[in-house]
Amino acid sequence: MILIDASEGIDIPIDCEVVPWLERETGADLMISPKTLPPAEGMLPLHIAAGALLVQVKRGADLVSSFGYRLNHHIARMVEVAPRQWQRVLLPVGHYGCDKNGHVTVGKEKQRKAGDNRSAPLIIWYTARPNKDWKAYQTAMMEWVWRGGVVAESCKSSSDFWMWVENTHAKMAEAMSGDKVVWFQNPEMCDQPEWDDPLQRTRVVNDFRLTLATIPGIGPGRATQVWDYYGSDPIACLVGVTDIEGSATAIKGIGKGTVERARSWFQLRSYTQLGIEVVVPESNIRGE
Repeated sequence: MILIDASEGIDIPIDCEVVPWLERETGADLMISPKTLPPAEGMLPLHIAAGALLVQVKRGADLVSSFGYRLNHHIARMVEVAPRQWQRVLLPVGHYGCDKNGHVTVGKEKQRKAGDNRSAPLIIWYTARPNKDWKAYQTAMMEWVWRGGVVAESCKSSSDFWMWVENTHAKMAEAMSGDKVVWFQNPEMCDQPEWDDPLQRTRVVNDFRLTLATIPGIGPGRATQVWDYYGSDPIACLVGVTDIEGSATAIKGIGKGTVERARSWFQLRSYTQLGIEVVVPESNIRGE
């Protein structure tokens, strides 16, 4: 259920109830509730107990002019009626930035007309009145949290705002439905460990050929060949047996099929490749 305070005075394109008492009683312009109850003031405690969100909406320059007393009044009212911090939401609507003087700027979207340059900006920026420093914007957001609320990511336009409201209401209904949701729905099960797999033993592996032997297509027989071919370098061995160009195919008994099996074992996609990055310590660069 969605309740909106009548003081908003805006066109409402979604299904909701408009009431005159919401902001007075809760400090919020909007309430999103998992409950469907009569839009009566006496039902408010039931909505809040069920986990309803109280949302204070600030649009454009109205947010800037609310820094200080007005925002503090809203969050103080919410703290009185909503027991959980995540229920007390501040939602900015609009584009906000900072000019060269460090003042808050507000962006207003402009609709393109026929014949307009397609590369022309769609947002017109102007300095908010009264002038406020960008630090004041940051402080206002932090103080809302410190006083017991949360700040939602700003919606850039009115259409984004209504989309946020509907999506939040839908996710709340899903969360409160009690249906069990398991992620991931189609998990990729890992292979069960083999009792003789050296990687399953709790001990130090001093011979990297034991690790090479566990790679499909390599096995104990070819592990020594790979080890010798790449100069007893563990990293070079791993890069070689998964090389897209197939450098390991020069080793007797190893073909492109073996390389593909090794790549699949490491879950490498067709465009990825293991590599070696050489990092030279700064002390060596300075000659120390």
